[in-house]
Amino acid sequence: MSKRIVILTCEHATNFVPEKYHNLGLTVEELNTHIAYDKGCLELTKKLEKELDLSAFYGQVSRLVVDCNRRPEEDDCILAVSDNIKVPANADLSDADRIDRLDEFYYPYHQQISDKLNEVIANGDEPFLFSIHGYTPQLSDGIKRPWEAGLLYYQKTDDINMMLKVLDNTNMNIGRNEPYDMRKYDTGVCAIQATPLSISNALLEIRADEFDNMQAGVDKWSDILKKIINNI
Repeated sequence: MSKRIVILTCEHATNFVPEKYHNLGLTVEELNTHIAYDKGCLELTKKLEKELDLSAFYGQVSRLVVDCNRRPEEDDCILAVSDNIKVPANADLSDADRIDRLDEFYYPYHQQISDKLNEVIANGDEPFLFSIHGYTPQLSDGIKRPWEAGLLYYQKTDDINMMLKVLDNTNMNIGRNEPYDMRKYDTGVCAIQATPLSISNALLEIRADEFDNMQAGVDKWSDILKKIINNI
């Protein structure tokens, strides 16, 4: 009998910048903000991976080196400016340097995910791609995000309805395709990896201040997501 297999991804897991890029011309303080990585998402995903014995994939470098949650041809894949902060090393990046970053970090990451999805399918099982991300409570333009978390999806399915029910039962303010509407963008790991293979998928965005107390936030969201994953 075939099984449903949840595969986790965390594209913005780290703010690590290889030494050869000299912090991309940014300060340590800037690299410790939301422009460089998604706070708490690595710790949460690793806890789920270990306790539920799941396969999980993590971006190995900061999203400012290369954003694995974009298509490689997009300008946003290597940002020159993020939330009004200039990234000096990304300004006027040569085509050769761009290709080097993609070859070293982007394509191997996506190949690992693709190989796993195809392995699950070849075994006669059904993969579910679940991507975990985070967002800042307030952008530099002053816009506040009132949702503690948001579930991003392309269409309402039984899986999505179940996930929303679990999230709503937390009595938190849960956004539907907030703070980003995935239906408006043909990008991201779900679009790149899951859509072409008609694989069920979803992306959860968790507001960064949920991890101000890291251990408490990870434990809280691990308990919530375990219910979702077990139901899948």
